Parts: sequence; C-alpha cells; structure tokens
Amino acid sequence: MLLLLTTSVIAQSAPPQSPAEIAIANAQKAIDKKPTQFSGYNQLAIALARRARETSDANFYTQAEEALKKSQQLWPGNYEGEKLHVWLLLGRHEFAAALEAAKELNQKMPDDVLVYGFMVDANVELGNYDAAEKSGQWMLNLRPGNMPALTRTAYLREPYGSHTAIYGYDDAEYRGVLSVPRENLIEMARVANRLGWQMTAHTTGGGATDALLDAYEAANRDRPIADRRFTVTHGNFPNAQAIQRARRLGVAFDSQPAWLHLDGAAIKDVFGPERMRDFLPLKSMFDAGVVVAGGSDHMIRFDSRTAINPYNPFFGMWMAITRKTADGATLHPEQGVTRLEALRMWTLNGAYLSFEEKIKGSIEPGKLADMVVVSKDFLSCPVDEIKDIEAIATIVDGKVVFGNL
Repeated sequence: MLLLLTTSVIAQSAPPQSPAEIAIANAQKAIDKKPTQFSGYNQLAIALARRARETSDANFYTQAEEALKKSQQLWPGNYEGEKLHVWLLLGRHEFAAALEAAKELNQKMPDDVLVYGFMVDANVELGNYDAAEKSGQWMLNLRPGNMPALTRTAYLREPYGSHTAIYGYDDAEYRGVLSVPRENLIEMARVANRLGWQMTAHTTGGGATDALLDAYEAANRDRPIADRRFTVTHGNFPNAQAIQRARRLGVAFDSQPAWLHLDGAAIKDVFGPERMRDFLPLKSMFDAGVVVAGGSDHMIRFDSRTAINPYNPFFGMWMAITRKTADGATLHPEQGVTRLEALRMWTLNGAYLSFEEKIKGSIEPGKLADMVVVSKDFLSCPVDEIKDIEAIATIVDGKVVFGNL
C-alpha cells in the first residue's frame, strides 16, 4: 500500500486479499496441477514468506520451510530451493545460520551474485563489516573484464571517459551495453502497441533511454501510444531532448529518487558536472508536463532506509525534494521538486501509471478511502524530518488494520 493516500484494490463484499494471499493461492493451484513438480513448492515457499512479512506471523515462515522440504524431496539438492532456504533464514533474522548456509552455496556456485548478496546482508547484520565489504567486492568482480553490473547495463550517449577506476576497469571508449538490439526493441514496441498493451523497459543510461524512446516513436507512427501510457523505468539520464520527446509521445517515467543519495556521490566524478545535470532532473520533467512516478527498486537488506536502494517512500520523497547525497552534498538542488510534487509521485502519478487514477491516488468522493495516518505533517514539518516519517495507523475498507486511532 502506498502511504498517505488511497492505494488498495476496489472495496468488495468479500474480504480483500493481500498480494501474498493471492500468490499462495496461485502456488497451490500450480501444485494441484503438477503435484510432482518441485517448482510449485518453491513458489509456495516464496509466497508464504511474503505473507509472514505482511502479518509478522512467524508460523508462515515455518510453513515456507515445510514447502522447501517437499521441494527438496521431489528434487534433492535443487539449487533454487537451497537459495530460498537462505532467504528464509534472513527473513527470520537467523543471520548466523544464513551466513553459514550462504557460504556452503558459494562453494557450490561461486559465480552466483545473489549468494554474495546474502553474505553481505548476513555479515552486515552480524556486524562483520570487513567480511561484508569483501563479499560486496566479489559481487562487483563477477563480470567479464572485472566490469560490474552498473557499467554493463548503463548504456550512455557517449563513452564513460577516463575516470572509471571506481568500476575496476580502464577503457576510455566504453559506452556500456545495450542489452536489446535496437531493431528488436522497435518491434517489441510496435507489437505491444498493436495489441493494446502498455509497455515499459528498464534504462539506466541516456543512450538506452534514447533507444527506448526511438522504439516508442516508431510504434507511435503506426498509431498513437499516448492512451497506452508507455513508460520508461529508471530513465536516470533524460536530457532536454529526451524530456520533450517523452512529453510529446505521452510517455511516463517510473523513477527511483533514492538512487540520488548513494549513486550521486559515487558517480559524480565519473560523469562530470555537465552530465550529472541530467541525473534524475525531476523538476525539468514536471515542468515539461511529463508524468513521473516514484518507486524504490529495492536490493539487498531488509531495512527500508538502510537497504542498498532505500525503499522507504518517505525517504524517496525526501530525496526528490532535497537531492542530498551520502557525502553531504546537494546534487543540482535546482532539480528538486516541491513537497506536493513529491507526494504526487507516490500517489496520483503512481495510480496513473496503472490506469487507476479514477479510484486511487487521492482522497475524494467516489474514490477508495484506504489511507494511512502518519507521524508528522508532511507538508509543514522540517524538510529533513520527512525521511523519518512513519505510518502509525492504516485503514483498509474502513477498518483499522494497523495501529490505533
């Protein structure tokens, strides 16, 4: 549920099902259809673990472990099930056991990035910071030529340049990797448009964003795409031309402002001041009339504010407003948005991306009345307190389901 304003499914006579409950039901259907297939039990374990997080009921973790045992019975030693076991141990805060299990998996599959992530998480929680840093370095080195994932996925308009020591390689002409050939991307967009689908793709470099907009423009020549609300996910470096193209095509952006906090400090010397001006230029996008929603893209660690990508919505709103980076600097403060614009990113604009703005995203007559009571006045509290706002009560379908009023 998105905080502050209405966000849940349409009220109905039956009690609303949570995403985890739906996932549990779907997993059970898969098991019923193929009872001897181990993957259904892995699927069920994931759903039960998510239900444990939703309800804070540890019994669901126990049930998830039972599902994994059944998976292992059907296929002894299935690797995905073993990874899920480590994930469950982390969810139960059994960090020492999780670390040992992750180390055993690492012996079996030394090139699995996710296992190194498990070791980072467990070591941090146990206070083993040196070991966590070592595991993190291994994660960065699991790419050909010691190129970390960031540079392989961020396809730029021009070469990265000479300041790339942070990535562990030296190639002044390297631009990154465009994961999908341009002609394939164009055809995907055209097919999605013909079928009446909404399309999005993940882009982190400006070159990738331009390639995606090229594909959307090709689809738009067949028939207008504005009503389908095609989206750019991440879209970290849209320059002025890309922003105007998005506005003209009716393309929205699904952005992660919390990235500014850690990534801004880490990459500013790599890209230089000219290119950093286009790193999540939120105000320019709002001023141009582009719909921008806020999200998180969570990875590694379970705390919403200290995860590698913080996924707490109020932390994200604070970053969209202040653009304060981890090194104490402020990254192009002129691109900060207002409090109302930041709030809109996590409410009405998020609803717009899912075609639900008529029932969600604001508290109005005729819309859903699910809402959250928060610990501070978002619009008037000191700006640096926004990141610390907590939900103190949650109302769903007119009933208080969390906290007290």
